[in-house]
Amino acid sequence: MNFIAKMLVFLGIVTIGAGSVYFYIDSKNRLDFDIKALAKTNNIIPVAVIGSGAAGLGAGVYSSRAGLYTVIFSGSKPGGLLTETTDVENWPGEKNILGPKIIENLKSQNLALGVKFVADTIETINTSTWPFELITGDGDKLKALSVIIATGATPKRLNIVGEQQYWSKGVSACAICDAPFYKDRDVIVVGGGDSAMEEALQLSSYAKSVTVFVRKDKARASNSMQKRAKEVTNINIEFNKEVTKVLGDGQSVTSVQVKDNKLNKVESRAIDGLFLAIGYDPNTNLVKDKLDLDKSGYIKVNGRTQKSSIDGIFSAGEVDDNIYRQACIACAEGNKAALDADRFLQDIGVNSDLLNKLANKFYDPKSVNNKKHVFSINTLGQFKAEVEQSDLPAIMDFWTPNCPTCKHMLPAFEALSEKYSDKIKFIKINADNAEDLVRKFFVMKVPCFIVYQNGRLAARNQSFMSKKEMNEFILKFIN
Repeated sequence: MNFIAKMLVFLGIVTIGAGSVYFYIDSKNRLDFDIKALAKTNNIIPVAVIGSGAAGLGAGVYSSRAGLYTVIFSGSKPGGLLTETTDVENWPGEKNILGPKIIENLKSQNLALGVKFVADTIETINTSTWPFELITGDGDKLKALSVIIATGATPKRLNIVGEQQYWSKGVSACAICDAPFYKDRDVIVVGGGDSAMEEALQLSSYAKSVTVFVRKDKARASNSMQKRAKEVTNINIEFNKEVTKVLGDGQSVTSVQVKDNKLNKVESRAIDGLFLAIGYDPNTNLVKDKLDLDKSGYIKVNGRTQKSSIDGIFSAGEVDDNIYRQACIACAEGNKAALDADRFLQDIGVNSDLLNKLANKFYDPKSVNNKKHVFSINTLGQFKAEVEQSDLPAIMDFWTPNCPTCKHMLPAFEALSEKYSDKIKFIKINADNAEDLVRKFFVMKVPCFIVYQNGRLAARNQSFMSKKEMNEFILKFIN
């Protein structure tokens, strides 16, 4: 490269050499867009979308329509936050639609356009070389020509005594997942925004009473959401209240300590469940110390684009938006990110002709259909026949149709059943239809995995597991 070319690169101007394209992001971070090297590369993904909520699915629609082979990695919460929302009255073109239905429609559209879905997480991303290397939870190493980060945000916690101890044992952040377990019980929702009112409305159909604690003297929720909550007879909203401690009997929540911020008085409230709706933290651990983040941890984007601080990596949705927090805006950001990715690929010379030549190098996720190795039960009689009288240990997966995390883990559960079906029995239990089994095993949160071995309960796991983690969990009980 001659002196003038080097200076242009130093100033951030693209320089095209013999078969290669170069770009300086800054003086410390140089990416070499070597087009010729792609001929020797396998597992290529032209557009890799990390996250399958409104932002990720919006990106999939636009990138696929641009003729770009697109793979969406569903992540630990398939469908994102919309799967935890009931009625949506501000989705364009719909007077009223369920949140999960929006996701279902978007996913169907993506599938019709040829987008590939992978029920796995991306554990590592190498941003120092191009193509960007992605490593999945299964350990697969993939080469992405462009990446769209659409990992969303995670509900915040109170960080008080007892919260972690009773997480999934009465403390939750997902009413749509866990509300059926609180039928005729007393619950508290903490929060003052739309999400808190949404949680309260969802719980009101099951619980005997729902009390909403708002930390300040007024709620942040929209007038329409507050009005809907106040119209429900078993919902009560209390202001200037703050939960300071969670108490229980070792198995489940029994009460909480509540501070009245106005009167500076602490009291105890007997409850069966505590639901948190106090905001979110962006899911940026994957790109921490790799992309520029703002002081709150959100990905910084360049102006009105979705470009991150590294050329070829884009952001969309609540992982970068801490202002609007609307599903339709997240979806639109996904559209923008896909358009930005298309322009980026075109600019460095990755056009349709090149992609056609590389098609046999593309990563092809294999679909799994192993349901024949999984038994479904919902009664104590079936449990006795399939589990208690079995010579094999059994792993029981308690799930519900409304639990997005459950749906995400089910394909991994089914895939592992084929691998280990001769050593451990795989049982699937829809908790909505198995009240006696839910009561027997004291299931208060889904997903819930219970291992039954030698006539007794051997282990319990009530948290998300990647396929790799689930495999390690199962191996503990295989002789």
